[in-house]
Amino acid sequence: ALEPDMMNRALQQCGGGYILCMLNQDGTQILYSPPEGMSINQCLDDLEEVDRLADQIISDLLTETMTQRERAEKLFSYVTETVRYDPRYSTDFEHMPYTSRTALGALRDGVAICGGYSNAVKLLFEKAGIRCYNVTGISLNQNHMWNIALLDELWLWFDATAGRGSSMQY
Repeated sequence: ALEPDMMNRALQQCGGGYILCMLNQDGTQILYSPPEGMSINQCLDDLEEVDRLADQIISDLLTETMTQRERAEKLFSYVTETVRYDPRYSTDFEHMPYTSRTALGALRDGVAICGGYSNAVKLLFEKAGIRCYNVTGISLNQNHMWNIALLDELWLWFDATAGRGSSMQY
């Protein structure tokens, strides 16, 4: 029942930053495309690796007795305290690895730009049972990505890039 534009927006949430999913021109098929220079198998391997990493982080940080808000706070703090911003975004973009845009860069390498931060938060929150989406837009005159998540029946904004180096700034 979704209009093609809304379907394309929904498809942007798929693929973990590795696989671009979108409708074909007439809206009758979903197209899948890996980033330039990667094969679909490389993308799937990286998605599997980041999935394992996220499971380990969830296992290490969360307990069964934590509330949804406590889980969100713990995971958001983990990302903002352990991931550093990749300075190559503004100084040497051509040599910045693609992983800096993904949850794998954030969770495996500890280095990311906003897409990596946002994809990591989304993956961790979803694994913790928290409804979460990536949001794209403009911040400080630059393209930016952050999250919106549903906690205790309230939609809250989470910007791990802006909160990096600290905790609890959502």
